[in-house]
Amino acid sequence: MGVFVETFAELVEMRDAPVVVADHNGIISGVNRCFEETFNWSEERLIGNLLTDIMPERFRDSHSMGMSRFLTTESRTLPEHALDLDVLCGDGTIVKSRHTIVADKTDGIWRFAGKIEPLKTDG
Repeated sequence: MGVFVETFAELVEMRDAPVVVADHNGIISGVNRCFEETFNWSEERLIGNLLTDIMPERFRDSHSMGMSRFLTTESRTLPEHALDLDVLCGDGTIVKSRHTIVADKTDGIWRFAGKIEPLKTDG
């Protein structure tokens, strides 16, 4: 079974799935309405803030180290498929979600887009 990964441009334009966009410093530069509605965040609360704000505390250090490693080596250590990770919602709840992350380098600057879809739970 093949894995379909959207391009950066496709993710940024996506309207029917939650998407967050961040720069090379981990600063959020955009979220779509679906992200806002799904995870109870407003664009105003996120734009200009750190991507780690939407992560539970226990993931923040490892995320920061991984980003630093990537920016230094430009070598991807994450698998080429979606990852199931927790998202910290704007109301403080945590939702297990599937993350598809795409990186793009334009004019020597990296930027990242992630499609983050809640996983269905039983019950």
